[in-house]
Parts: sequence; C-alpha cells; structure tokens
Amino acid sequence: MDVNQPTATTVPQKAPLQGIGGWLIFPVIGLFYMLYQTLMMVLFDINQIKTVWHLVTNVNSDFYVSGFSTAFYSLQAGHGILVLLLIWTFVAALKWQKKAKVLFIISMLLYSLMIIASRFVFPNFFGIEVKYGYMMTVVNSVFYCFIWIPYLLVSDRVKQTFIR
Repeated sequence: MDVNQPTATTVPQKAPLQGIGGWLIFPVIGLFYMLYQTLMMVLFDINQIKTVWHLVTNVNSDFYVSGFSTAFYSLQAGHGILVLLLIWTFVAALKWQKKAKVLFIISMLLYSLMIIASRFVFPNFFGIEVKYGYMMTVVNSVFYCFIWIPYLLVSDRVKQTFIR
C-alpha cells in the first residue's frame, strides 16, 4: 500500500427526507384542528345569532342594526373560504405539491385573522359583548404561526417533501 495515496473513506448516505413525517406531521394535524375550530365557530355564530336575527335585521324593529346582516354574511363567507382553503391545503400536502407550503402559511395566517375578526372585531363593531375567554384561542393561533411558518420556510424535510 502506497502511503502517498489518499485513502477513500465512505460516509454512509442518509435517505432523503421525503413524505409527511417527523415534525411535518404536526402542521398536517393542525389543518384538521383549524378545520374543526372553523366549523365550530360557524355553528356557534349561527346558533347565537338565530335567536335575535329577526330583531336586528328588521328595519321596523327597535333593535335594528344597519349593516349587521351584510357583515354577518361576509364573516360567514370568510369562514367558508377558510374551510375551502384548509381542504385545498390538505389535498396539496397529500399530493406533495410545491404550493402546499405556501397554502399552509396562508391557511395559518387566515385562520388567525378570522378568529380575531369573528371573536373581537365583529362583536366590538356592533356593540356585542366581547368574551375575552377567546383571547387564548388567538394567542394559540398566533403562537402556532410563529412556530410553523419559519419551520415551513427553512426545513429540509419540507423542501424535499413538496417537490411536485
């Protein structure tokens, strides 16, 4: 053996990180949580409003609130768009599409905005009592964004999973 000859050492190669596994499973589980919470918000809002709907939307009523029905329908349309976006994100993630990463981020941000709009802005705008118990939901959704958006932007697993 020649001492001057460089020796070749083989380093075992790691398998590429592909598929929804590791930490990436948590944002996918989060999609189901956000979908569930969004549907519960819609059902809660409808259930809460249906008892006074005829009073606040009837022009001849003493309790009429101008623009209430339009704002409520707009809020529910926003929830509907969020539900469709969450489903689209889940399908894109299952198909490992590149756009899934961007859809994850948009879904998380829109979810946080919809919680703030439906639980704080809408009630405050129309003089409805704001339940500050929802503050924890907002903190959770913002915290979720702070954790998972950077992960989705810099993770090697995410880069190697969403390749199509």
